[in-house]
Amino acid sequence: MAATDRPVAGGYLGRHSEFVRSFVGKRAQRRSDQGFSRLTSVPRTLYDIVNGRRVDTNDNREVKKYHDTILVPFYELQPPNADGKEVVGLRAAQILLIFNIARDTRALPHERRRAQIPTLYLFLGYTGGRSGEFVYNERKRPLEAAQVFGPEALRHLRQPDDDEEDEDCEQESHLITQMAAASNRTRGRPKALCYEDILLTVVRDPETNKDVHVLVMKLIHHKASDVLLFCPITHMVGLALDDNAFASPHLTSAERVLTVKNQAPAQCTPLRWKDEWLKKPVFRRVDGSGASPDEALPYHIFNEDIKHQSLDAGMQRALTARAWRRWRANDLNGSAPDAVRDQVMRHDPRWTTFFGAYLNMAVEWDLVNSALQKELQNKLILELTQVGIWHDPRATRDMVPDEVWEEMTPDPEIEALRRKREQLKGGAYRIAGKECEEEVRSLTNQINLLEAKQRKDVRQEYREYYFKNRPTWDIDRQFGGEAGEVQEDYAEPVVELRIPERAKLAQLLCGQPLGLSDEEICKRRIRAADLWSALCKRQEKPKRSRLHLRRQPQAVPFKEEKHAQQLGRVKQMLCDHLKCKEQALEFRHLKHFKNHVESVYGVKLRA
Repeated sequence: MAATDRPVAGGYLGRHSEFVRSFVGKRAQRRSDQGFSRLTSVPRTLYDIVNGRRVDTNDNREVKKYHDTILVPFYELQPPNADGKEVVGLRAAQILLIFNIARDTRALPHERRRAQIPTLYLFLGYTGGRSGEFVYNERKRPLEAAQVFGPEALRHLRQPDDDEEDEDCEQESHLITQMAAASNRTRGRPKALCYEDILLTVVRDPETNKDVHVLVMKLIHHKASDVLLFCPITHMVGLALDDNAFASPHLTSAERVLTVKNQAPAQCTPLRWKDEWLKKPVFRRVDGSGASPDEALPYHIFNEDIKHQSLDAGMQRALTARAWRRWRANDLNGSAPDAVRDQVMRHDPRWTTFFGAYLNMAVEWDLVNSALQKELQNKLILELTQVGIWHDPRATRDMVPDEVWEEMTPDPEIEALRRKREQLKGGAYRIAGKECEEEVRSLTNQINLLEAKQRKDVRQEYREYYFKNRPTWDIDRQFGGEAGEVQEDYAEPVVELRIPERAKLAQLLCGQPLGLSDEEICKRRIRAADLWSALCKRQEKPKRSRLHLRRQPQAVPFKEEKHAQQLGRVKQMLCDHLKCKEQALEFRHLKHFKNHVESVYGVKLRA
C-alpha cells in the first residue's frame, strides 16, 4: 500500500452508503448534545462574581441530582470515561517513536520541533511527570469582571452602602495578584523545564566499576538505555549540543560528551551548563526561523503533535499526555511500594488520587488461570490492557474516502444559512459599505464553523466505523474469497525522507541489531546524538501537493502596429461626452485626462 492510499477494502465500496446513512441519522442527536454542552459550559465562577458568594452546597447537590436523573436519560448522554482510559505501553511507545522519525509525512515548521517530540515522550513515560512540568501550560489570566460583563451590569447588583467596602476588597485583591505575578517574574524563568532543572553527570557504577552517564531531573534518576530508541540521554545531548549549552568549551560533539571519564579520585563528574542557559527552557517554541531563544513550548502545540501522530500511527483514539503518565503509574503499581508510587506521581498518600484518575480500568491479572491454579499469563493480559495492541497501521488521521464525501447529503442548517446569506446579498458580490455587511459576515463565520464541525464529525465517525467493521471485513476477505485466491501480506508504506539526517536516524534507531557490545552501543549512541543535533538545524520544505499555487492568467495576444506617440493628441485621449466634444478639449497626457474626468464628472479612474 502506498503512503497516500486510503484503507478502503476492495469489494466493499457499497458500505460507504451504509456509513453515510448512519452519520446522517445521528446528526440531530449530535446537535442536541452540543446544545446541552453549551448550557453546562458556563462556569460557576459567574455566579460567584455577580453575587459575591459561592453556590450553596445543597444547591449543588440538587443540580447534580437533576442532571443525573432528568437530563442524562432525556438527552441519552454517556458518563465520562465510558470508553475507558488510554494507557500507553511499551508497544505504543515504540510505535510512536518510530513513526515520529521514520513515517511522519508532515512538514513541520522546523526539525528542532521533531527532535523535541521524542524527548518529551520519553520524559513523560519514564518520570510520570505532568505535561505542565515540561512545557508551558499556564493559562491566560482571565479578564476582570467589569471587562467581561461591563461595569453597568455589575453596579446595579451592589448595594449603595457596600461600595466603599467593595472598593477596598478590589484594591486588596489587585495588590495580591500583582505580588504573585511579581514573584514569578523575579524567578527569571518560565514555568517549564529549564536547563537548571537537569543535571547530566558521569558516575562510577559500584557494581561494574564503569563510568555511566546519568540524567538527574529533580528527584528522578535514569540511566541510558541499551536500546537507542528509548534513550533520553542521547536525545538530551543532541538538544544541548544544538543549543551550545555546555559550560566546557571542549564539549562540542557527542563523542566528547559521551566519552567523558571520571578523573581519580573523583567518583562523579557533572557536566555543567552555561550560566546564560540555566533559566532557559529546554523545549522551546519553534517556527520557520528556528527555535525561540527563551520562549517555552506551549502545551497546546505539544498536545496537537501527540494527537496528530497517534492518529496517523493507527491508534484507535487520540492519545494525550496523561496516557503516558498512566503508563508510569500503572507500571509502578504493584511492582514498587505504594510510597514510591505516590512519590513518583507526586500524590498525597492520604488521598486516593491514583485509584480515581490513573488506575487502569482493565484488570492486569490473569483471573482465569489464577482461579484454576495454573501458570499465569500476565504478560499477555498486560498487552491487552494497553492501547498499542489495538492499533492498525492502515488507519490514518484523515482516512475518509472520496466516495463518502460525494454521497454526503447537505446539512439542512448550513443550507438554511446559505440561503439567508444569498437573500441578504441580493446577487451582489461586493458587500463592503452596505447595510447588510455585518450580518453577511456573521453568517459566513457561522457557516465556516458549522462546515468545520461537520468535517470533524465525519472524520471521527468514520474512524469509529472503520475500527468497528475492519475485523469483519478482514474475516470476510479471508473466508469469502474465491478458491485458490492468495491472500496478500500487508506491506508497510514506504515513506521517502528527504532530509539526509532524518533518514540516517531512522535507519540507525529502527534497525538496531541485538547483542551489541558496550563499545558498539557507545558508537551508535554518539552517532545518534550527532544526527539529532544536526537535524535540529534543518527545515523540510512542504511538498508540491501541499503548496497552493495561483494560476497566472494567460496573456491576451495583440498586434502592435503603431506607437501611441505617433498619433495626434486628440486621437490619443478623447472625452465622448457631448459637451466635451463641442469644446474640442485636448489632453496633453493621461494624468490630465484623469483629472478632467474626476473634477467634472466625479469619477475616479484607476491607474
